[in-house]
Amino acid sequence: EVMALMGHLAGLAVHSNGWDEITLDGPTHVVEVFKGKLKSYTWTHRNFGLPSVPSKHLKGSDAASNAQAIKTIIDGGNHPARNVVLANAAALIWIAARAYDGDRLSLKDAVERAVQSINSGAAREKYRRLVETSTMLEP
Repeated sequence: EVMALMGHLAGLAVHSNGWDEITLDGPTHVVEVFKGKLKSYTWTHRNFGLPSVPSKHLKGSDAASNAQAIKTIIDGGNHPARNVVLANAAALIWIAARAYDGDRLSLKDAVERAVQSINSGAAREKYRRLVETSTMLEP
């Protein structure tokens, strides 16, 4: 409701198993804001075409380990949280396509776009630019 009141064109609020992100081992409760209207959904790993992944794989440790996990995933490597990252990226792609293109992608198609972003190196380049920008902002 806050997103709608603030005038956001589109957005998602998600909650799953105590996390404020999509998980793949239980239902994810979703509220979509689109043009001032709210819709509620429940998504599971099946909506994304991904296997169930225990939430314990989401718990990070220190900053260096978390950064290494991100690098492994965006470099196309095998990591237990990869499919959860794909699901969360897919949700962002899904809502962005809806907001800016009027496109009604399926979540499975959005997962494919996320995979393509990793495979093409686009995700790695965006991450590199994010790190570069955030480093420039440090005091």
